[in-house]
Amino acid sequence: MEETKQTTTLFGLSTTEQKAHVTHKLNELIVLLQSSSLNHQDKEHIRQQFDKAIADMLSSSKNIQAYREMDKEATSREEMLDNLELLLSQHPLDSKLSRKYLHLSRMKYIFQLCMGLAMITLGLSMIFLPAPPYFEMFTIIYFTTDDGFTLMDLISLIIVFCGVYLTINALIKIRALRAS
Repeated sequence: MEETKQTTTLFGLSTTEQKAHVTHKLNELIVLLQSSSLNHQDKEHIRQQFDKAIADMLSSSKNIQAYREMDKEATSREEMLDNLELLLSQHPLDSKLSRKYLHLSRMKYIFQLCMGLAMITLGLSMIFLPAPPYFEMFTIIYFTTDDGFTLMDLISLIIVFCGVYLTINALIKIRALRAS
């Protein structure tokens, strides 16, 4: 009995839904090629492009994964150097693959930076913009009889501090990626 994992991936599709979608598109391509009037050379060219795309996809994910596994192991520096030498001989990295990996990493941290700035903006706007009385919730500390530090102000400050943390963390990571 085989269990299927239902993990959500890009575009919100599970891996089984992605497999079904790819199989459907592949069947459409097969029908299209069979009904087309392409000559043998054109069909051979399409086959080579397809084979190259599959090989690139498999080799790039396998190469990067091997380096990630080496990073997880707790070993001495000499063993890590030997493992790195072995990995470089077995899984060569070209500049195109490493550039793609660095680009994806930068995009992840740029998105994190944008989310941090959005959280800071949202938190500050919650503090500065007047809220209706029914939305003010509970007053924690009274400054005067009509004004004080409310629960909404506390939640807003937590949002601002989380945004500051995300922003600083993203800037540090982006600067580290730029240095490498």
